[in-house]
Amino acid sequence: MWDACSRLRSLTLAVTLALAGCAGRSERRELSPVCPTPDEDGDCHAAVESGGDDCNDRDPTIYPGAPDNAPGAFVRDAFLNWYAIPFPFAVAQGPGGALHVLSCDGSGWYATNRSGAWQFLTLPTDAPASGWCSLWVDADGLDVLYTNQLNTSLFYAHHPGSEASDAAWSGESVPSSGYLLSVDFWRSREGRTWAAYVADSRALTLAERVDGVWRTEEVTKIGGYAWLTLSGSDDGEPWLLSDRLDDIYGNAFFTSRSEAGLMDTQLSRDATSSMDLALAVHHRGLPELAFQYSRHGNYGPPGHFSRVEAHRLTPSGWEQVVVDDDFWPECMGIGVDGSGVAHLAMAGHATVDAGREFRSYRRDAGRWTRDHAELLDHRPAGSVCSVFVDETGAVTLFAADESDNVFFVANRGTPDGIDQNCDGVDGVGSTM
Repeated sequence: MWDACSRLRSLTLAVTLALAGCAGRSERRELSPVCPTPDEDGDCHAAVESGGDDCNDRDPTIYPGAPDNAPGAFVRDAFLNWYAIPFPFAVAQGPGGALHVLSCDGSGWYATNRSGAWQFLTLPTDAPASGWCSLWVDADGLDVLYTNQLNTSLFYAHHPGSEASDAAWSGESVPSSGYLLSVDFWRSREGRTWAAYVADSRALTLAERVDGVWRTEEVTKIGGYAWLTLSGSDDGEPWLLSDRLDDIYGNAFFTSRSEAGLMDTQLSRDATSSMDLALAVHHRGLPELAFQYSRHGNYGPPGHFSRVEAHRLTPSGWEQVVVDDDFWPECMGIGVDGSGVAHLAMAGHATVDAGREFRSYRRDAGRWTRDHAELLDHRPAGSVCSVFVDETGAVTLFAADESDNVFFVANRGTPDGIDQNCDGVDGVGSTM
């Protein structure tokens, strides 16, 4: 996952049952919904005039929570030159699919396309000034996790966003110890705020913000470095996907938290030291994740030693599928749309000498298929990029090309004159 410089060997029966229980509740709602009456279009939302929230009770595709403009064809658009964005900066996607770019150099430079076109603002100059930062955007505004210039201290800041661009930033320090090696950030729909980080104390740590105070919890000691990405359950408990380096191998672990405590699941064996990771923010109640897995010479055709695996937790346990055995990704994103279809996208290289490709896939009826591929450029391996999958299943790639011009490739739906989700606006204008 790109932000600035630029998310036990098996779960115990108790945790599996707890997660399966959440899935069971969701499944019962889907199989045996209790719908209001009257409900003319059968979408389980009563009309506004009957005291409900359905702004059009004659069309079953229009109701609160419906995708407002479904994904369409992929389009490539230019943004700015890489060096025109004050460095360091962070990129995030809001719940409505809009992109947000925030500089963390203290200038308050901020850009968003939430209105459909790019808007450039300067937020107050008490904005974060850091060596690294991560941005999260939701209906409450902008939340930033950032380090000092030496990456030895961790801080949190909040700003209401473009609707109150003159407002001051608020924030506080986050307890940490030592040089920060890897950090990520997540907020639940109800506003529970979590950070995860690895410091040179070799401890993988979770921290939750409760009433303005950060409470830390050590996940595990690790032998070396770890990359990580953070998401969470519908009830606001964190999910953590990490690639932990031990000796020459780095293996993927999934960590969940519940009233029973923290539980680890190792998802790979004897992989190489570096993986790309993706963990769904938009899911259907149970974890969906993907990672790049290579073990020299053992996977793929000759010369291709990398594969991408998707893993999801089902009530009967973890399900593993190889999505692509002919690719070395530099960034990935995964998510599930409102219909339960999973979407995975990534940018990277099929071989060391090949140009950089963008590929997307979908899992429907349990089967993964590639639904899009295009050559982006001939930028070498090791390029920075980000992939986002929004709640409609639309995919957005944010990257820089060979000339250092930043662009994005996306299949987000365009406004069609219909307010499908009954929020009063056609498109992303009313959401972050």
